[in-house]
Amino acid sequence: MTSLFLVFVAVILVVIGTYLLFTAGSIALLKVLKSHKGYYYKTRYFISVSGMIYRMKQNAVGLANICILSTGVLLMVACTTSLMVGMEDIIRSRYPNQLALYADDENLETAGEAVEAVKQLQKESGIEATQEVEYRYLAFGAILQEDTFLVTREIKLTEMDSVQSLMFVPLEDYNKAMGENKTLKPGEVLLYSNRTEYKHPRMKIFDRNYVIKERLKSFPGNGIIAANIANTQFIVMPNMEDIQELYEKQKEILTDIAGNIRIYYGFDTNAKEKEQEEFQKAVYNLMAENGYYGTMESSVNARQSFMGIYGGLFFIGIFLGLLFVMATVLIIYYKQISEGYDDKERFAIMQKVGMSREEVKASIRSQVVTVFFLPLITAGIHVAAAFPMFNKILILMNMENTEMYAVCTGICFLVFAVMYVVIYSITARTYYRIVSAVKSR
Repeated sequence: MTSLFLVFVAVILVVIGTYLLFTAGSIALLKVLKSHKGYYYKTRYFISVSGMIYRMKQNAVGLANICILSTGVLLMVACTTSLMVGMEDIIRSRYPNQLALYADDENLETAGEAVEAVKQLQKESGIEATQEVEYRYLAFGAILQEDTFLVTREIKLTEMDSVQSLMFVPLEDYNKAMGENKTLKPGEVLLYSNRTEYKHPRMKIFDRNYVIKERLKSFPGNGIIAANIANTQFIVMPNMEDIQELYEKQKEILTDIAGNIRIYYGFDTNAKEKEQEEFQKAVYNLMAENGYYGTMESSVNARQSFMGIYGGLFFIGIFLGLLFVMATVLIIYYKQISEGYDDKERFAIMQKVGMSREEVKASIRSQVVTVFFLPLITAGIHVAAAFPMFNKILILMNMENTEMYAVCTGICFLVFAVMYVVIYSITARTYYRIVSAVKSR
């Protein structure tokens, strides 16, 4: 909620800053150029800078509107397109296994009973499991301060970027899940960072220091943790006693919001989608009847939900994008007509004082092109500056493929730029026709 509020505040500040940039900043820059005599008192620059100052004073708000609308089009279309194009990546990231049980009970033995009951139901239902993954884990949040993970109930606004999600798994369970035979001495850990790499050779959690023996290239299962917008450190501990000790310490500090030691059981299957849906319902009935706590997830049901939500967002993004484009076209067309009528007398005067028609037309073209494409360039800068923020929003929506989002953003900008050029070409003809009408009178 804090992040969404900050996004809203940031958008308002960007809009205000854009208007100030076009109304005050651009004029201030042009006045600086005007004060530079070696630059200003040259025929081409003299006319261009003077015309630009005149245009900015008259049309700064219109240019700012074009810039804001263009930015809105690019962000909406790029984000919603990324969600649709990256749907399969989103589902694989959020649901690494087709079916997954998160057994969550204060009593670990009871959680284990829930897993065994689900396995028995799986056999009775004829659901053949492939690529099974099962391990115990403890997860809670912390603030990273250099090489120390500070566990606290209160997080300051300035510490939001330092929030980390910690997930601890015993070595025995990790080796079984990955089919490996790694070893650890007391005080040693294995580490996998899912986004930002942890760069220190050691880490401190509570009052204990740990040496990172090896950095892992991957970690099995657990889509809920992987989908967390915060960077997650997957830490393999030497034994279950170490994790139990961490559980007790974090419970003292976090009290009612402390995490339990859970069991993750995920597997793939060759069963049909309908059978997977029925099995998920059967698991929920089993857990309700026996008083087990936990969640059963199915990638089949998730796919339908994701398609509905992200498909709707894609439609809204395209629809609003088209509306913004239409509004941009109307503003540009109005600007070209109004500026054409304003400039036609200036066009005639410049010819009367001795400038050739070609020189005058080149000067006006330079002004029009500069003013016309300034909003597009500024919109591109806005999109680039907003990229990290919107990338985090997409991560919150399980879209972790940053490269795909970057590609979609680049393609959307190029397509929009082509449309922008077409709009310019069409409206520029109207402008030159109005201006040239003075010549024929």
